[in-house]
Amino acid sequence: MPWYAIQHKPAQGDRALANLQNQDARCFYPKVTVEHIRAGKRTRRLEPLFPGYLFINIEESDPLWGKLRSTRGVLGG
Repeated sequence: MPWYAIQHKPAQGDRALANLQNQDARCFYPKVTVEHIRAGKRTRRLEPLFPGYLFINIEESDPLWGKLRSTRGVLGG
């Protein structure tokens, strides 16, 4: 099965991922630990490796394909 990039709404990557996984979609949303310095303090947090996108493994004949744009968190272009 091929992998496709799916664009998600701003700041809703985790929501889109959860909703796609609830529909039994095989997804990949890679995150990396990024270190920031603010006001002289170091903080670490997880941020998406590809901001605005997650990946889904799906066949074009899968019925889920038609539901992607109406999934909460997914940008329905």
